[in-house]
Amino acid sequence: MHLLTVFIVAYLAMLDRSACRFWNMYRTPLRHRIKQRSIQCYSGEEGSTMSTGALHGRPHITPFGAVKVLAIVSATIFCGAMISKKGAEFLEENDIFVPDDD
Repeated sequence: MHLLTVFIVAYLAMLDRSACRFWNMYRTPLRHRIKQRSIQCYSGEEGSTMSTGALHGRPHITPFGAVKVLAIVSATIFCGAMISKKGAEFLEENDIFVPDDD
C-alpha cells in the first residue's frame, strides 16, 4: 500500500468512522492511478530476469573495497592527529595554552 494512502487512512480514521467509510468507497479507483514501484536494472528491463527468462549478470563489485576503506580511514585519523599535534605545539610556543598552568 502506498505510504501516502496509509497516512490519509490513519488521518481519516482519527477524524470519524464515517469519513473512513467514505474513503474506502473511493480508495479502489485511486489505487489504479498510483504507479507501482519496481526494480529496474541498468539494461532497462524490470526485475531480476531478462525478457528471455535468463538471470541478469552479476553486479559490478569494487575490488579491494574493504582495504580501500581501511586505508582512507587510517590516513584520515593520522592526518587529524598530526594537525592536532602541530596545533598544540603552536599554542605552547606562543604561550597561549601551557599545560603546566592548569
